[in-house]
Amino acid sequence: MKTNSTNLLDIKVNIKIKLAALWAALMFCYIYGDFFTLFVPGRIKGLMEGHSGAGDTTPGNIVNVCPIAFSSCIYDLPIGFVGSQIKPHT
Repeated sequence: MKTNSTNLLDIKVNIKIKLAALWAALMFCYIYGDFFTLFVPGRIKGLMEGHSGAGDTTPGNIVNVCPIAFSSCIYDLPIGFVGSQIKPHT
């Protein structure tokens, strides 16, 4: 009797590919959750009236958040500059 055996190979996958796949899966889960919370009855109506998960949305709250958002963008600029100067090792 012949047995049909297949040899399984353990393929090495680059860690960058593993991390990219993990990051993509995590982002998909966040988007999935955010998208389907819009199907909760009354959710969109509440958002249009200015009620969010973090509290009421008022002009004062929006003005208070603007400097925080701006400063986070300013901190990202040097990281982008350094990252654009790094050359791959050949």
